[in-house]
Amino acid sequence: MFYRLSLLFFKSNLRSAVISILGVGISVSVLLCSVGIANGLSENTVQSMLLVSPHIKLESAFGAIKKYEKEIDKILKIEGVALVYPKIVGKGIAKIRTFEGVYSEGVVIEGIQKEDLEKIQFQDNLIKGEINFFEEGLFVGEEILKSVCVDIGDRVNLISHEGKKISLRISGVFNTGFYEYDSNVILIPFNRAKEIFGTDAATEIDVRVNDIYSAEKIAKEINRDTFLISKSWMKLNKKLLQGVSLEKGIMFIMLSFLLIVSSFIIFSSIYGIVMDSFREIGILRAIGFSRIKIFLSFLCLSGLYSLFGIMFGIVVMLFFRYSLGYFDVAILNEVYYLPEKIPFIISYREILGISLLANISAMISSIFPSLKASSIDPVKAIKYE
Repeated sequence: MFYRLSLLFFKSNLRSAVISILGVGISVSVLLCSVGIANGLSENTVQSMLLVSPHIKLESAFGAIKKYEKEIDKILKIEGVALVYPKIVGKGIAKIRTFEGVYSEGVVIEGIQKEDLEKIQFQDNLIKGEINFFEEGLFVGEEILKSVCVDIGDRVNLISHEGKKISLRISGVFNTGFYEYDSNVILIPFNRAKEIFGTDAATEIDVRVNDIYSAEKIAKEINRDTFLISKSWMKLNKKLLQGVSLEKGIMFIMLSFLLIVSSFIIFSSIYGIVMDSFREIGILRAIGFSRIKIFLSFLCLSGLYSLFGIMFGIVVMLFFRYSLGYFDVAILNEVYYLPEKIPFIISYREILGISLLANISAMISSIFPSLKASSIDPVKAIKYE
C-alpha cells in the first residue's frame, strides 16, 4: 500500500522529482565515465609497459647466465609459458656525428635476436624501418632521435662500460609509447651485443606468459625449478602500478562527493514535499495510516528518485562511451600512447557497485524527512490547516 502513496507523491511533485533525478543521474554518469576512462588508461599503460617489459625477468645471482639455452628449455616446459628468450643488457654511450658536432648520450644497450623481436610483434612499434633490417644495424627509440638530427642510415658509435666499441647504422626507429624506454634504449643484434660486452652469456632471460595476471604464480614456479632469480612484471613495475592505483583511488573518492551533493538534493526535495503536504499527511494518519507506512512511503519515494537517476546516469555513460570514438586522441598522445581512440573499460560489477552506492546514499538522505513525516500529529495537522 505504501508504494502507491509514493507514486502519488511522485506524480504530484514532478518538478522536485526531475531535479532529484537529474542530480543523481549526473553524479552517477560522471562517476561511471571517470572510472571507465581511468580503467582504460590504466590498462593501456600496462599494455604499453608490457610491450617492452617482460612478463617475468630472470637473472642469476652470480652475474651472467652462461648456459641460458638449458635454462630456456626447462622454463618452456612450465605450463602457461608462451615464449622465453635471452637478452644481453648493459649501459653504454652512444656517439652520433651531426652537422652541429658529435652528440654523446648515456644509453641502455639491449642485445636481442631478430627472431625474438618478431615473436613479441615488435614490428607494430616501428615507425621507420622493418624487422628484416635489424641484423644490418640497430633500432633506436624515437625520443632519442628527436634530440639529434639523424635518420635511417646514419651511423651510431656505441661504447660499452668496458671501453669496447662497435659502429652500426640506424635501421629502424621505434615508439612503444613508454617514454622511459623510448628515450633510453638502443636495440642491437644479440651477436653484436656479445661483441661489445665481451661475453657469450646472457645477462637476463625474459619470459612471456599466456595470462599476464598469472605471471606471479609462474615466477614462483620458475624459482623452484631453477637457480635463477625471477621477478614478475608486477614487481618490476611496482612503483608505477602503485602510482596508477593511488591516482584512481583519489579520483574516485573526490568524485564520490558528487553523490553527497545529489543526496542533499533528494533531502531538500523530500523535506519540501513533507512540509507542503503537512495537512494531507495528517489526514492519512487520521484515517488509519500507521507511522511506519508513512515512513516507508517517503523512503520509497527517495528510492524511486535514485532508481530513475541511476538509469539516466547509465544511459548517459553508454552515450559517452560510444561517442569517444569521435574524440581526437592527439590531445592525450603526449602522455598516453593511444593508437586509435581513448580506451574505456568498465565492468558490470563496477556499474552495480556505483549504482548501489548512489541508492544507499539517497535512502540515507531521506531518513530524516521520512521520520519527520511519520511523526506528524494528525490532530495538529488538521486543526491548523
